Amino acid sequence: MISVRPGVTGAAVAVVFLTTSLVSAQEYYVDPAGNDTNSGTSPETPWQTLDPVENMGFGSSGYTVFLIAGGEWTTGGLNVRDWTLTRYGDGPNPVLVGDGSGWGGPITAGSNAVVDGITVRGQGSSGISVQGPNALVQNCEVDGSDGYLQLGFGIMGEGNLITHNSVHDLSGQSGDSGDMNTSGGAEAYMVMASDNEISYNSAVNCWGINNTLGGAEGGCLEIVNGAALSTIENVRFHHNYCERSVGLFEGCSGNFQGTDAIQENHGIIRDSLIAYNLSVDAMWLYLLQPVNTDFHNLVFEHNTLVHTPANEDIPQGGASSFGLLVNEDQGYTADELQPGMVIVRNNLFFVTGGGSGMMTLVPDHYNNLFAPSAPMSWTLGTGEIEVSDPGLTADYRLAAGSPAIDVGSSEAWQQWTDYDGNAVPQGTAPDIGVSEYCDGADCAEPTGTGGDTGSGGDTGSGGDVTGVGGDTGVGGDAAGVGGDLVTGVGGDVATGVGGDPGVGGAVPGEGGAVTTGVGGAASGVGGATSGVGGTTSGVGGATPGVGGTNTNTCQPPLTDCGGACVDTTSDGMNCGLCGNVCPAGQLCSNGICSSACATGLTQCDQSCVDLSTNILNCGSCGMACGAGQLCTNGLCVDAAVNPDASQPPVAASNDLQDTSEGPEEESGCSCSAPGANRTRSGLGLSLAWALLALSRRRRHS
Repeated sequence: MISVRPGVTGAAVAVVFLTTSLVSAQEYYVDPAGNDTNSGTSPETPWQTLDPVENMGFGSSGYTVFLIAGGEWTTGGLNVRDWTLTRYGDGPNPVLVGDGSGWGGPITAGSNAVVDGITVRGQGSSGISVQGPNALVQNCEVDGSDGYLQLGFGIMGEGNLITHNSVHDLSGQSGDSGDMNTSGGAEAYMVMASDNEISYNSAVNCWGINNTLGGAEGGCLEIVNGAALSTIENVRFHHNYCERSVGLFEGCSGNFQGTDAIQENHGIIRDSLIAYNLSVDAMWLYLLQPVNTDFHNLVFEHNTLVHTPANEDIPQGGASSFGLLVNEDQGYTADELQPGMVIVRNNLFFVTGGGSGMMTLVPDHYNNLFAPSAPMSWTLGTGEIEVSDPGLTADYRLAAGSPAIDVGSSEAWQQWTDYDGNAVPQGTAPDIGVSEYCDGADCAEPTGTGGDTGSGGDTGSGGDVTGVGGDTGVGGDAAGVGGDLVTGVGGDVATGVGGDPGVGGAVPGEGGAVTTGVGGAASGVGGATSGVGGTTSGVGGATPGVGGTNTNTCQPPLTDCGGACVDTTSDGMNCGLCGNVCPAGQLCSNGICSSACATGLTQCDQSCVDLSTNILNCGSCGMACGAGQLCTNGLCVDAAVNPDASQPPVAASNDLQDTSEGPEEESGCSCSAPGANRTRSGLGLSLAWALLALSRRRRHS
């Protein structure tokens, strides 16, 4: 597979602090060609720098700041709270470059924040720090190729939705202290709070050299519990793409209470999910630390993990492993896992380069498929099979006749659609792995990681709810990244990165047709000018004329789900994505199925909405605004004509930016953070090789 590095161009703009006085307005525009003495209230009168935005203070609320496509600004950290930060115009994402002067990174998303279609790079502990609650971050890119960013997303608060984003080339945090208990690595999406959803994102090339921890450290998805005896629950990672990183998922707790506290008084991770994720050359499904964390109902279902010979390119001693437990640390040993703690079902493990590695056994494992054989020390459970050939296509979907078809368990966290958006099941039982074999006119096109089911773009609004980009014919790669291995449309057969000079693109040397929208883009991955997936603003989606064609007729922020215009942040039948039905008794709140509405939202049937801004429930439940209207302060008002079809919708919120420092963020994969005496808690992989289920947790004399 290919390490993808989407490029972003644009001159940096120095920040000069001014004392700009603002009048109350709903929209502000920023363009490097503007002037801070302008009103900033229209694309024709934009500000030049971020200073007027940063100086608005706490007296304003419910506004949207638009950054022009292709613009670039340097910042010590832009705090978005109760307002929307997004983009306008054609071209690559606007870029915020962290200068390292702030405590977090280029962007902090606070309460009720919406961040849509922004690229961040430069210095900071996180590319995007999500404090929440109730923040939405979508279609954004974290570019770690500068070599400074420590995390892609640091998700510190509750009730947030992180969807259709990309993180790549993250290596800024090697965290190699020489001591395994204080060493860490670079994580793409790290969660430290309950009730968060991380879906339809990608993470590529997230790792750094760490000789203390087996040679390399980093990864794609992680939950870190930061306090002894506390609980993190209802975290859902699903439909994500992970490539060339040190592990798909890790769960652990950090020693934030002093020496040995976390080993004696564990953190708790419960009722959380890792499902329908595609992992290629990213080592293991799980690395769990029972020595410092108690797990309850942690479910791994319908993931596909593939090891090609390139899996060994990252110099990690445990690269060939599919699952690891850390059962010992600093003289402590872990209790044996009990039934109901960790569930592994309907996952597909495929090694194409020889050697099946190892996988630490957990009590609950069934209906998994191993090819060509099960890992060492793994005893096959109910419905588990070993096959020489799993019957996969070049992009790791099930081919006709695959032994994974119709042999999965019907037990599931919820009613799913598969990685590409096909209903589950298609046959007599669910299939094993991320894809459901489908043969017919109604089947979804493979979404991969580099475009969408259209011509390098999305037929929806700003992202494809059925996957993380990628069409195997046009604007995507049969292997999931870049171009088409067969036809070479929209990408180079050799490199698969965004297109090849003269192949599938109208921009000389950069692959991708800015004018036709077929195939790819100036600098992105398989159909994007800066993000991942057929769009100028991130993953999925499209802007007319750039990387695809937006044919959606739904009024933003509504999404076309099977011909109906719905709000996926609140629709109980399409919660977070089309076809995701909330179970009976649950409500859709901020795109997450929950037992109750988040603070500030009102229940309307199975939906949780903000009556002051929701165009389907404006002022009261069932009061829908007309075509071309917005809901402002609970009243339907006519919206100004928007000449730019790529301009995102206004998402009214309630307050301004929070300049106070939130909780200190993790700086690495697992459990170490800067500026604190905290224990890495056994993430030293030399300990993880122990495959024994050790006895009671105790302190050795």
